[in-house]
Amino acid sequence: FLAPEMDNWLKVNRGRNREWFALAHEINRLAQELWNGLPDVVQESSWKFTTRLLYLRGINSFQAAVVLINHGLTVDAGTIARSAFEDLFCLAASKNDEALVARLVGAQNVNRKKQARTVAQLPSDLGLEEVKAAKLKEFADTIEGDGQQLNFAEIAEGGKLKPVYDAYYRTLSHDAA
Repeated sequence: FLAPEMDNWLKVNRGRNREWFALAHEINRLAQELWNGLPDVVQESSWKFTTRLLYLRGINSFQAAVVLINHGLTVDAGTIARSAFEDLFCLAASKNDEALVARLVGAQNVNRKKQARTVAQLPSDLGLEEVKAAKLKEFADTIEGDGQQLNFAEIAEGGKLKPVYDAYYRTLSHDAA
């Protein structure tokens, strides 16, 4: 991978965990099959659009975690797996709470606004030229919404996945710290 010594590690890891990698391959195959089987919809609701994105992002996170595990990067794989659980919680909760989509968009807008303002305020030797910083501040002012940070414990509970949150998500959060 990044060093010749890793070639042997990859073979050993794959050999020792053959059944797990076979399971991951099958899960990925089924997830892709489901994705590819979704009907094309020209005019879909924001709920359907968002849930499709969450599902696809969850698949991508799963794939990334498997790649990282394959290379022995277990802590990083756990961080990515945590992201996949967030997508799962949002998918499950959105089934019972269509207003969750608006909260997701609001939280994203708040984060984008904060990030834009933070980058615009960096010293010029660490960030942007003054003109570009001003444009970024203008852009931040155009972002609508006053959303809040997401609470994944509450979202998991809304999707009836609080036991999954407690058993897996918390552990992944602590492992990454």
